[in-house]
Amino acid sequence: MAKVTAPLLSLAASGKIANTLVASVWKGVPYMRQYVVPANPNTPAQSTHRACFTAAVAAWRSYLTGAPIREDWRVFAGIQSGSMSNFNAAAGEMVTALKADGDASFVVSKVGTAGVVVFTLKNMDDGATGDESGDFDIWTGTKPTNMTKLEVKTISAGTITTSDLGTIATVVYVAVTKVGTRNGLPYNVNRSGIYKYVIEA
Repeated sequence: MAKVTAPLLSLAASGKIANTLVASVWKGVPYMRQYVVPANPNTPAQSTHRACFTAAVAAWRSYLTGAPIREDWRVFAGIQSGSMSNFNAAAGEMVTALKADGDASFVVSKVGTAGVVVFTLKNMDDGATGDESGDFDIWTGTKPTNMTKLEVKTISAGTITTSDLGTIATVVYVAVTKVGTRNGLPYNVNRSGIYKYVIEA
C-alpha cells in the first residue's frame, strides 16, 4: 500500500480507477493500492456464519434492548483484547452459541436481591422463554478480570438463580456462561455480559 500526498493531483481522491487502482483513506492517511476483485466463496460454513450473525443482530435489536443488560455487555467488551463495542462482544458470543444451537438462551434481564441474582433468559432465535438444556456456569469475582467459577446451574422456568453471593455492601461481578466450542476448541460462551452487583440487604 503506497501512501500518497495528492493522489492523481487531488487531495481527496477515492474509488476505483479503470479496474487497476483504488484510492482511499485509512485512519486519515490517503493511499493507493492495486484493484483486486472481491472474493465471495459462499461456502456452507460461510453461509452458516452469515445466518447466525443475522440472527444475532436481530436478537440484539429485539431482546437485548435494556440499558442495564447492554451495560453488562459493555463491561464484558472492556476486558476483551482490542477495542470492541458491547454489540460486537454480544454478537460474537451469540454467533458462537447459535452455530451449536439455534435456540441458544441468553440473559435479557436480571434482578439482584439480598445477595442473590435471578437471571431471566430468552431464546435468541424467537424470543421465547429460555429453555436451553444443559449446565450453565456462574462466575463471580471482585473484578471483571479475576472471576472464578462459583457453581453450575440449569434453566428453570426461564430463569437461573445464583446462590448467596456474599456480604452486604460489597461489589461482586457476576456472569453466566456455557461451555461450547470456538474454532474447534473448548470455549466458555458468555451468555450474560458481566453484571456489576452491589449486594444489598
